[in-house]
Amino acid sequence: MYGRNKSHVKLMQSLLCELSSITLHMTAPPHCQNISEYSDILEAFFNLLAQVLKKNAELLASAESLELEKLFQCGILALSVPEALTVKASSSFLVNFISQSTELALLFSVVQSNGESLTLRILRNIGELF
Repeated sequence: MYGRNKSHVKLMQSLLCELSSITLHMTAPPHCQNISEYSDILEAFFNLLAQVLKKNAELLASAESLELEKLFQCGILALSVPEALTVKASSSFLVNFISQSTELALLFSVVQSNGESLTLRILRNIGELF
């Protein structure tokens, strides 16, 4: 809503960075043994990020202290939880991230360096179905 307003860009980026930092810290291995415990938080978080990427990807890509690689890796990890809505939200985030990477070089480098992990996670998920 405020992301395109030039006077609010820094504030919106700061908000995204803080939300991302807290979520990544909460779901990191030393603090979290089972990422599924935080599925409701991850679902809301990835739904938010997917919307930001759809509406204004530059807002996310230009945030200096945002750890895009860790966000992408967390999205991949969230594909492994048994909660369908969390998987749907992380899938939406990953799809939008990859779609926007064709126009934003910073996103493209993250996709390139983590594409193999994403492919392996998708193949594992397919294998678990059978």
